[in-house]
Amino acid sequence: MVLAFREDKQKEIFELFTTIGNVDRNGNKGHGIGLSTVQKLINSLGGSISVSSVEGESTTFQFSIAAIEN
Repeated sequence: MVLAFREDKQKEIFELFTTIGNVDRNGNKGHGIGLSTVQKLINSLGGSISVSSVEGESTTFQFSIAAIEN
């Protein structure tokens, strides 16, 4: 199974309760909570997350968080 979707959906997937209509390997559709939660967590740590996808081929998520200074 490949999680890949159209470019116009790439910003929407981080919105709460947004799904792209794909199902997981068990045939279940998501609820649109996961990526929104991940983005909020990363943002709260001073970071950012982005996605790059080629429909039908692959998807890459990249994130960074701020370093903790001692």
